[in-house]
Amino acid sequence: MIRRFLIARFVIFTFVVSFVLPNISYAQAQYEFIKLADGTVVKLSQNQLQLLINQPNIMYTQSTQLPALVGEQIAIPIPQQLGGGYLIGTPEAIASALSNTGIAAGATSQSVLGATASAGSIATSGSAAGATVAAGVTAGTVALTAGIAAAVIGAVIAITADEDGGGFAVTHITTSHH
Repeated sequence: MIRRFLIARFVIFTFVVSFVLPNISYAQAQYEFIKLADGTVVKLSQNQLQLLINQPNIMYTQSTQLPALVGEQIAIPIPQQLGGGYLIGTPEAIASALSNTGIAAGATSQSVLGATASAGSIATSGSAAGATVAAGVTAGTVALTAGIAAAVIGAVIAITADEDGGGFAVTHITTSHH
């Protein structure tokens, strides 16, 4: 009888240790990684960093030297608490990796390009920097062009408005042929 009791306790203890306890998630320390352009603060744990590193088109270096970047690559510094170094990839690849791992669902290449890093400056290659500037210039140019167009249209309306009725004066121009 005592033997069955001990066996039953052992079975229950084994069940609790093997099935229940491993499912308890022990929280890992998270450190601020980047702040996306929309203000979202992205924090990383050591496990999440490993998930990012294993994503397609993402490279990682623990070097303290800024790596040579090619094409549209950017290099985001990793906090020293996570080992330091740089996470390297195109803004699209990094945004995809952040979304695919669930670290920053909905991250876009534009939000990554406009991000700030907690461990230092995000380095951009010439192409990525040009894309950032072009996006800003394009938005500014569209707004400036719209403003100029509105001013010109307003001036034309004001000049051609009929003084007595607020309507438009219509003028017909004809040419004669000799």
